[in-house]
Amino acid sequence: YRMSVRHRLRGQGYPVAAGVQIMLGINDLATTHPDIAAQLVDQGRAAVLSKGSSSMETWRCTEGHQWDAAPYTRVSGNGCPVCANKKVIKGVNDLATTNPDVAAMLVDQDLAEQLTSGSSKIVELNCPTDSRHVWEARVASVTGGASCPVCANKKVMPGINDMATTHPDVAAQLLDSQVATTLTISSARRVTWQCADNPTHVWETFAYQRAHDLTGCPRCSASAPEKDLLQIIRSLVPD
Repeated sequence: YRMSVRHRLRGQGYPVAAGVQIMLGINDLATTHPDIAAQLVDQGRAAVLSKGSSSMETWRCTEGHQWDAAPYTRVSGNGCPVCANKKVIKGVNDLATTNPDVAAMLVDQDLAEQLTSGSSKIVELNCPTDSRHVWEARVASVTGGASCPVCANKKVMPGINDMATTHPDVAAQLLDSQVATTLTISSARRVTWQCADNPTHVWETFAYQRAHDLTGCPRCSASAPEKDLLQIIRSLVPD
């Protein structure tokens, strides 16, 4: 090959090896990457492009989706953006088409045709069971199975699933009454309680134990054997 000494001294080498000059059958895309070259819409370009070319070309995947990209990005592993859910095509891979049940929950219905099932965008959703429940989540997590956090008692909504609403009798025993609207019956939060029969009895335990296990004041509560023993002691020592 011919090249000036100045360019060689600057580091430029064999133009065919560098992909600057195309030699059919040696470094053209059809020869080095026939599977990628086969996706070119203009098959005539396969013989005049190299794997390092930055020329924007039109491609068509096996599913018939078309997009523009440079050969060097294709060789680097970037395929059809529609199949990879990086590009939305209405009626093909939009959320309204692939996941109509999830799309129906979107507060902003315009997004149904602008997002894919794998989108990481955080959106507002309405609960399909109770329209009062509104929450935020990534689209991908919802299509992956995530459900309404209010129904699952993972999110507190005062007046709907807080302890003050669902278990007012238990909530009334909280030492700090303000906490009642910040907890659900499934909360694993440890809080302080005050006995309803004896205000001097104060103890700590998890909210879910009070609501589900119905555990009460540890000083007032007693097991069956303890109660039997108490009766025996009282019969022997009445006072």
